Amino acid sequence: MAVRDEVQDRIDAAKQRARELHPVLTRQARRPFVLEITGTPKAGKTTLISMLDAFLRDCGFRVQVLKERASECPLPMKGHFFFNTWTTGTMLAGLLDAVDREHDVVILDRGIFDALIWLRMQAQEGQATQAEKAAFETFVKLGRWRRLVDRVCLIKTDPVTALARENHNRLLARSGSVMNPTRLTAFNNAMEALARESSEDFTLVTLENQRDVKHGTLDLIDDVLAAIRASCDPQIAVVSRDDAARLVPSGAVAWSDELQADLLNAAQYRLRSEVEADGAFVQLIACGAQTHGQEVFVVVRRPPRGRPPSRRDDTAQVWRGCHVARPASGQLQVDDFREQLRARLTADLHLGDLPGAPEPRGLIWDPTGEEPRHLAVVFRVPVADKLAEWLDEKSFKTNGRGYRLESSFAAPSELSADRAREKGYTVEEWSRRILDAGWLQ
Repeated sequence: MAVRDEVQDRIDAAKQRARELHPVLTRQARRPFVLEITGTPKAGKTTLISMLDAFLRDCGFRVQVLKERASECPLPMKGHFFFNTWTTGTMLAGLLDAVDREHDVVILDRGIFDALIWLRMQAQEGQATQAEKAAFETFVKLGRWRRLVDRVCLIKTDPVTALARENHNRLLARSGSVMNPTRLTAFNNAMEALARESSEDFTLVTLENQRDVKHGTLDLIDDVLAAIRASCDPQIAVVSRDDAARLVPSGAVAWSDELQADLLNAAQYRLRSEVEADGAFVQLIACGAQTHGQEVFVVVRRPPRGRPPSRRDDTAQVWRGCHVARPASGQLQVDDFREQLRARLTADLHLGDLPGAPEPRGLIWDPTGEEPRHLAVVFRVPVADKLAEWLDEKSFKTNGRGYRLESSFAAPSELSADRAREKGYTVEEWSRRILDAGWLQ
């Protein structure tokens, strides 16, 4: 009875935390939280995924489980380099699709880290040359893919236990190309070595020889809920409402060394969920406006097909931006705005990198406008010819929300109220202020 009560108490406590967290996640997260689960074959991965999936759904989360594709692979040599290449490619395709949809959590049943474990084994067994290993590893560990995985859970069990589970319902024990003591030991060794070497590349949590699957799942749930909270509800830079009024008394103020020092000195840090409900603070937003020559990059949001329109449809925006999370140093600098803005722009615009340094141009805040809880720290972001050509007239990530984003480069004169109206859109408030201030010229 005591064990059952302990488990139920943990379940009830976890449910309460999850249900309190869910509205914060849906309101503040820009993409699904991605959890990869991998580990020793027959360590209980499938059961754990099933329990975690059921728990999150019961708490209102929209969950997608990307199941491992090994059973669907048409290649006969399980564990071979080609086999790993096929499963890795199909996994990446599924992941790229999943993070652009309206999920709260995506669970990878084996993913990037798992592919690297098998790659290491295959190189050790002579199936892949060192050159092939290096090329495969470089591709799989590209920051674009790796940064999509928020957490990797490693489930480890010893070969004896794994084989016992494999043969539990068989009269005659069976040994296969993977399910044998030598290969299972090699897998565990490769997993441990990769974990030691990858602390800066992945955020890892290890479950080893759990006393039972329920406790193991609850341990993982506790870790995942804490990780989701940290990712979607960070401490962000804010200023008091009084400081905002002092910094920006007229709606738009041009950048200066004095303004920079005043802004950085006034900055404080609060949990985003707290300041969203507290009118005493104004959140700092790093806003980047991309320019090419005398033109500015414009994105117009068009109504979703088959869904009711919103007030934001048919609006044009010349900036993209982000909240500014507390830096590791705790002391906010202009470079923190630049780096976090760079990360947001490269993610939203599908870029590998953003050449050049964003240039601070000024602050925007209007306590009576459309964004009274946010203060824009505006940066001009010059883009090179080739990048401008690529960005022109493209479609961009919408996280499955259905609306379309139409992009183009345009001269500021083409974005006047009359010209915009002729094209079927209006220019939103901050964009109009940025254009009127002449900060993009």
